[in-house]
Amino acid sequence: MLCDEWAGCTKCSLSVYRDANQKHMVFGEGRQRGILFLGEGPGATEENYGRPFIGKSGDLLNRFLEHYKVNNYYITNVVACRSCIPLLDELGNQRVPAAEETCRACRAT
Repeated sequence: MLCDEWAGCTKCSLSVYRDANQKHMVFGEGRQRGILFLGEGPGATEENYGRPFIGKSGDLLNRFLEHYKVNNYYITNVVACRSCIPLLDELGNQRVPAAEETCRACRAT
């Protein structure tokens, strides 16, 4: 399984700064044909359970999906690891994942 293959991944800087208490990498789930919902990265709740979009943003997304009766979708994030690197830049804005932290690093051999 992909989760098992990537368990000890060290292909990007997220692995270097990964919290020693990190419980799970967060992979996508759902139907791989249909609408794609792509998040930036997992939060604490997602990391604890190993599932994408189950925190506050997931609650909002689920209400939207139920209201519009959307059931053909796949949910994932640009990165599978929760960053312990400060998420705010010097102006207090949330930082964007570096290119080498995105799924491109995960696909590198």
